[in-house]
Amino acid sequence: VDKIEHKSDEIIYHRDVNEECFDENINYDEGNYCKPIEKNELLFEYIYRILGKEGRNLRGEILHLNPIAFFDNPFIIKDESIYTEELEDRIKYFSANYGFLNKDRSGYSVTNNLKLSQVGLKTTGSIKTNTDENINLEITNFDINDDAVKSGIVNVQASDIKVNGSIGATKLYGRNISIKGLTHAKSEIFAQDIFITTHKGTLQADTVYIKNLENGIVIAKNVFVENCMGGKIEAENIYICNLLADNILYPKKNLIITNNIKFKNNIVISPLDFINNKSNSETENLTNLSLKTKSKLDNIISQMQNYYDYLIKNQIKIIKLQKTEKLNAIDMKFSNLYRDIIKKYNHLSVLYKKLIKLKYHIDAKLNFLDEMVYNVKIYIKAENIGEDNFLKFYPKTNTELELKHQINLKDYEKVLYLEKGQQASYIKSSHDYSESDIEEIKIIFEKLEKDNS
Repeated sequence: VDKIEHKSDEIIYHRDVNEECFDENINYDEGNYCKPIEKNELLFEYIYRILGKEGRNLRGEILHLNPIAFFDNPFIIKDESIYTEELEDRIKYFSANYGFLNKDRSGYSVTNNLKLSQVGLKTTGSIKTNTDENINLEITNFDINDDAVKSGIVNVQASDIKVNGSIGATKLYGRNISIKGLTHAKSEIFAQDIFITTHKGTLQADTVYIKNLENGIVIAKNVFVENCMGGKIEAENIYICNLLADNILYPKKNLIITNNIKFKNNIVISPLDFINNKSNSETENLTNLSLKTKSKLDNIISQMQNYYDYLIKNQIKIIKLQKTEKLNAIDMKFSNLYRDIIKKYNHLSVLYKKLIKLKYHIDAKLNFLDEMVYNVKIYIKAENIGEDNFLKFYPKTNTELELKHQINLKDYEKVLYLEKGQQASYIKSSHDYSESDIEEIKIIFEKLEKDNS
């Protein structure tokens, strides 16, 4: 009887807590934190041992089995972040959620919480996760001589990022970001909602709360700044407590300044995008597209009119031919031509509807750009006002026509805006405004302030 040897159990790691990125396509900055685990991803497998059977030789002697070492199942699961699938010959382990594989005394888990002391090329490499998935990243480094996120090619991408420390010359991408430190002048940050203690770099976001803006650039929808020095801000709603010096503000709807206006600040109201010069080309492109669309519409209308005249002129003739049982070659050719003209007319009719819709949207956008400056409100709540602070309106989508007003002490508790006159536009100021309008804007920032207080 032949003997059957033992077959050892087997452990297969599809993912490991200490794995490195050795793929030749992986960038130099990418380490462990660039390969987050997907939901329902296979992590590892444990294949059961198979016990053998002793045999006998022709003399009846027992054929003993060779000794073998068994591994036993090493996978202790900490919580429900990993689930199993038991098969006849093995157990498979899958991730129940998106995150990173973790192992501690309690066992394996897939966590969406990362706590690090620093992010850099020599420590973690870049952290690249899907910002639509919930990953909570906390980086803490209170050393004032060292950044929490180092400068260089390393960057951070996560849905929720909390940094207790400073950001070097690098890039951050996230939904919700809190930086209790300062950002480098060459840093670039992209977020939905963000709080920063001191900002010196470039930021694009939806809602922003900054304690100190120092020569930084902000492009957002809503911006709140406690102290603003040498900054550039473009946003729909801008709320500033202390407008110090050398700032340029580009409000698109509302600007509120509450405490102080020091000196050499410029408030520019224009449909143009001065920070990245996008609107300049956008307006030109829209104008050109509007003209081209109008030209196409004129041609289509002319062709449709010619086809329509032809169809009406020959309508009686085609009706008579339709009643004729047998057509000669000339009548058949005419009938086919008439049907072809109908098809062309219907095709142009569909094209006309599409172009007229496009023309409407283009003209609406151009009209918005032209009218935008008349809808911006500047609320001066600052009692202390210094010198060389200017409010500049550009009613058209160019910088040739400028309406300028030097902000002074008489503007305290006033709202300033551009008014259309019968012959020319002019800057108007008034004490007649509602405090509730200002409070509605301030409410936008309450959650960011409370969460980071």
